[in-house]
Amino acid sequence: MKDDKGALVLERSYGEGQLIVSMNPDWVINGAILEHDHAALTAQLLEESGPGPVLVDEYIHGPKNIPTVFTIYPKWVLVIALQLLLLTIVWLWKNGKRFGPIYTPREHRVRLGDERLQALASWYTRGGFYKESIRIQEQYLRSWIRKRFGLSRMSTWAEIREALAKYQTTDEQARWKRYTTDLDDIDTNDKLRKSSYLQYSKNIDDLRKEVQER
Repeated sequence: MKDDKGALVLERSYGEGQLIVSMNPDWVINGAILEHDHAALTAQLLEESGPGPVLVDEYIHGPKNIPTVFTIYPKWVLVIALQLLLLTIVWLWKNGKRFGPIYTPREHRVRLGDERLQALASWYTRGGFYKESIRIQEQYLRSWIRKRFGLSRMSTWAEIREALAKYQTTDEQARWKRYTTDLDDIDTNDKLRKSSYLQYSKNIDDLRKEVQER
């Protein structure tokens, strides 16, 4: 059976029966069988099949019938695959594997910063560069103030004290004023003695710890 566009139905003989293949089976479904001559064509095919039994393969080849992983592989394969996946996850967790961004612990950064500062301060101390060493420690303190409170490293100590006053007690304000005023007076001294240098270093270190702990 064919039309001007080609074959509609193919028929092949196999043994004592026949195989009839429709190129477009939509014309025999409920919604289309009453249109045009679809009912007559269906009746004609049934008559030509003879008085014997008629077997109809209604399998639809389309997206709805695409086999999935669960239908292709037997269940025992899926069970083994699931067990392997779970074992892999456990192995990765046991061996300390982690996925995601790398964060450097704050203690690590602070510790290394302190070590560099102490090493540089020791070098300046042995060379007698006390003022230079104090200025380096002062800049390090200013960097922490910028991180914690967003104040510029170029701000004067008076501006810094005014900005930090709302976070401090009266005693803390007095200590900050005394320590930072001493820092401003360093340049007025022709030569800084070692005892004074050690006191300045201790004062700066106390202020730094206070900023870091806030």
